[in-house]
Amino acid sequence: MKQILTCVSIVLFSFSVFAHKFETDNLVVKHPWMKISQKNGAGYFKIKNISSEDIHLVKVVSKNVKKIELHEIIIEDDIAKMRPTSGGIIIKAGDMIEFKPMSNHLMFFGINKDYKEGEMMEAKFIFKNLDALDVKFKMESKKASHKHED
Repeated sequence: MKQILTCVSIVLFSFSVFAHKFETDNLVVKHPWMKISQKNGAGYFKIKNISSEDIHLVKVVSKNVKKIELHEIIIEDDIAKMRPTSGGIIIKAGDMIEFKPMSNHLMFFGINKDYKEGEMMEAKFIFKNLDALDVKFKMESKKASHKHED
């Protein structure tokens, strides 16, 4: 019996390690990852509002980054242009927004630590109407394909 409990504990711990998500009673941030080039980077994740009210993500901060901007991609004259969002991002009640390449994403400027493949960067999501949420972004190489099961 003791061996079975040990095996079950190991399996449950393994699932929690590989899940790589951060959650509160109101939202879930899944699979935060980033790519770094020199001292700048781009961050990606999915954020799901599991509450009955809209959530306003105002900004993201990190002690290891000079500046982090929320960016969106807009199309003007058939050309994709990256721009910082003014005022943050609103995640409607029950909705999910994916921050991914060529779409909404985070831009990290002035990263002051050398991160290696697989290491985690700590960041804090700041909301207008919720407590802050600590999140860790996993470093991925430029050539890494990044697919997860939901």
